[in-house]
Amino acid sequence: MKVALVGFQCAGLLLAIASMWLYPINRQRAEETQRRLRESVH
Repeated sequence: MKVALVGFQCAGLLLAIASMWLYPINRQRAEETQRRLRESVH
């Protein structure tokens, strides 16, 4: 039971790290995303 619990947590952590590595968010990208969201609302 512990092995399954730890295994799922490790898998989730690795998935999160891979997501952050493949989709880095910097200030420029965040500002561009916010601008697009504001434009789509209006």
